[in-house]
Amino acid sequence: MKEEIYKKVAKELNISEDKVKFIDNHVFNEIQKFLKNPDKYEFLINNFGIFTPKLNKIKKHRIDIESKPKTKAIENRIVLYDKIIELGDKMQELKKQHGKQRNAYKRQKKEDDHNE
Repeated sequence: MKEEIYKKVAKELNISEDKVKFIDNHVFNEIQKFLKNPDKYEFLINNFGIFTPKLNKIKKHRIDIESKPKTKAIENRIVLYDKIIELGDKMQELKKQHGKQRNAYKRQKKEDDHNE
């Protein structure tokens, strides 16, 4: 299955299958690293950019797995999701604060420019 996808992508982008496999493994490994120990809400995939998980999807999935039988894997996933949700909520709060500060700065600058 994956091999077929690699072939199609390689053909469409006119690059080697090995390059497609490398990119796939690289991205997957970076996502795995983040999921094993999220220390911030965003994560960097070198040469691709900074990514953030969709907080609403994680919250929904967190609620969905609550109804599953409690196994060690489910408990670990709940702890992981809680940590990501906490980081995401903090990030959103910081963005709100930053937006308020930026707006206050713009208002002050506009008043200063108007008074000159």
